[in-house]
Amino acid sequence: IIIMYLSKDILKLLFGSSYTSGYLALSILAFGFLISAVSFTSRKLLEVYKKSNLILINSMIAIVLNVVLNIILIPKFDIIGAAISSAISFIVYSGLFIVQCISILKFKHPIMQYFKIISASVFSLVILILFKLYLIKNSIILIVIYGLIYLLLAYLLKIIHKEEFNLLRSLKDKNHNNN
Repeated sequence: IIIMYLSKDILKLLFGSSYTSGYLALSILAFGFLISAVSFTSRKLLEVYKKSNLILINSMIAIVLNVVLNIILIPKFDIIGAAISSAISFIVYSGLFIVQCISILKFKHPIMQYFKIISASVFSLVILILFKLYLIKNSIILIVIYGLIYLLLAYLLKIIHKEEFNLLRSLKDKNHNNN
């Protein structure tokens, strides 16, 4: 979500002003990746249950769809067409995994957990927009603020639990002791 909103700033920061014209394509790709992240669990479950043929078929469908959409959309819309093609392919690829997990493995997706994650992200974005409009113009500071607000909301909404913070702390301590 942060990449979708601050795409122009991120491109300018990372690559310079001459690349900011690609901000809309980056936003579209970020949206496609955001939606596809929902299917991560489904794909991993199919891997665990050794459904590699389904994963291969899904990959082939996504590749063919992406190529066909690229042939149709790139001549008309250039880089935006390529971004739309890729985003649609990601979403279809993800949808296939979700449908297969539900129909074949009888897996019930944690919809409420997804709703909490999206709510925390959107609320953090609203606060970020207000900060950007009235207080802060620096993109790096805005990204840090977004991250902190999101982590706080994730903790309050029980998306992230105390045990996960403890695990991160212990990994940090273990890494620090190894150095």
